[in-house]
Amino acid sequence: MRNTFERVLLAVTLALVVVLAVQYQHDKEQLSIHTQKIVKLTEKMDRLNEDVSSLNDKVVKLSNNTINGIVREANNALLQGWESLLNTVESELERTKEDIQDARQESQPETPINKEQSEQPAVQP
Repeated sequence: MRNTFERVLLAVTLALVVVLAVQYQHDKEQLSIHTQKIVKLTEKMDRLNEDVSSLNDKVVKLSNNTINGIVREANNALLQGWESLLNTVESELERTKEDIQDARQESQPETPINKEQSEQPAVQP
C-alpha cells in the first residue's frame, strides 16, 4: 500500500510539475506578446505626439495669419511706432527747453543793474 501511495504521489507531483512548466511557458509567451504590444503602442504614441506637435505648430501659424492675428500684429506695430514717436518728441522738447534756457542765460549777462532789478519785487499797479 505504501508503494502504491508513493507512486500516486509521484504521479501527482510529476503532473503538477508538467502543469507548472506548461503554465510557465504560456506565461513567458504571453509576456513576450505583451512586451511587443507595449513597444508597438509606445512607437505609435510617439508618432501621434509628433503629429500633435506638428498640428499645434500649424495652428499657431494659422492663428497668426487670421484677420485677428494680422490686426493684432498691426496694432502692436502701430503702438510701437507711436511710442517711439512720443519718446522722440519728448527728448526733442527737453533738448529745446535746455537750448532756450541756455540762450536766455547767454543773452542776459550778470551786470549790477540787472542783478538789482532781478532782486527787487515787481510793482503791481
